[in-house]
This record gives sequence, structure tokens and C-alpha cells, in this order.
Amino acid sequence: MSGGGNFSSLCPHGIEWIWYGLGECAQGGRDIASVVLGLLSIVCFMVSSLPQYYSSCKTGNMDSALSIWFLLFWLAGDSCNLIGSFLADQLPLQKYTAVYYILADLLMLSMFYYYKLKHRASRGELKIILH
Repeated sequence: MSGGGNFSSLCPHGIEWIWYGLGECAQGGRDIASVVLGLLSIVCFMVSSLPQYYSSCKTGNMDSALSIWFLLFWLAGDSCNLIGSFLADQLPLQKYTAVYYILADLLMLSMFYYYKLKHRASRGELKIILH
């Protein structure tokens, strides 16, 4: 169902915030549980990378903790997910989540390269670039 239109006629026994916020008609306990568990899943995935960011900033070893290939394939997978969400005209929340994952991947890659360059500079390997 679409989030547009008349809520009372298109989703008569549904939850209004779910209809307008997510574009879904959640009418019963099973539908509501599905929405709540789906949102909880998204939050868990969003928060799951925070310990990695914290640890990397604290220890400064992001470039040795993760493989660049892991990060690049992760970005490729999330990019395919983002493209697919638009091609399939998925719900806005799914598109926003896909965009978030791309941004999180780019942040992780940025941190990877920042620490890689920082460590090379500390070993004197970047004198040509820095001077």
C-alpha cells in the first residue's frame, strides 16, 4: 500500500503513524510486530558499526584492523542495495536506510585511508607527498 491517500478509507483499522511515516498499513498485532521488529533491526544495524568507529579512533589502527577489500566489497554490496531500492520503488524508509549504509561505508573507508596515510607519514613514507 502507499502512504498517500485517505488513511481512514485505505487503512481503516491501521496505525496512523505507521501509515504516514512508513507507507504501510499495519492493522493487527502481527503487522505491528513486523514493523517494530523491522525498525529494531535497522537500529541494530545502524549502531553495530559504532564500536568499530570508537575503537579505531581510540587506537588509531583502522588500517590494520580491516581489509581494504572487505570495505570495498561492503560498499559495492550496499551500493547495489541502494540502486535496487530505487529500481524497485521501495518504501522511503528502505531508501533512507540504503543511503545511510552508503554514508557509513564511506566514513569507514575515509577512516581507513586517514589512518593508513597517517601511519605512512609517521614512518616517513609520505615525504614526497607532504613536501
